[in-house]
Amino acid sequence: MSAKGKSVAHILEPQVICGEMEHQGRGRPPKPQEFLTHSGVEGLHMSRDFDDDSKKLDLRFEIASQQQYLSYLESTVNDIPELKAQKEVDIELVRSKIRKLKLRLSQRNRLATENQEQREHRLEKLRNNQRKRLANETPEKRQKRLQAMRTYALQRASKLRVKKKKKHCNHFRI
Repeated sequence: MSAKGKSVAHILEPQVICGEMEHQGRGRPPKPQEFLTHSGVEGLHMSRDFDDDSKKLDLRFEIASQQQYLSYLESTVNDIPELKAQKEVDIELVRSKIRKLKLRLSQRNRLATENQEQREHRLEKLRNNQRKRLANETPEKRQKRLQAMRTYALQRASKLRVKKKKKHCNHFRI
């Protein structure tokens, strides 16, 4: 029990879904709260491109919530005869929005597959070039390459050690 005497059970209960919302009869019904969660949208596997995947997930979430709203509008279209024309217009608007969102999602999916194919192709070219280079390498060249790699790594490590944080001074000494 909280300080006001209410039980905590109302927090655990699911939100009132749009089909059960009461309509007061003042203009258009309120847009239902989005009660879907990201976990309710399935079929997305996380990969290295987290940002791209999260954008796709947001699109899928938006599509699902719009479809939910569409089903609410379709189920309540005949409830109030005066608002039937307005609800039919709303239904068409929501349908067009869903179509646009699905188009954006398909474009994003297509770009993701093209990027993946390009990335694989580039990696394959790099591997082939490395194989050719290593196949033609003599022991002297190998030794020289390894030495260059070692000196580069040492230089890099020393730069990281020497680098100091710059102090910012907001006042001048007189």
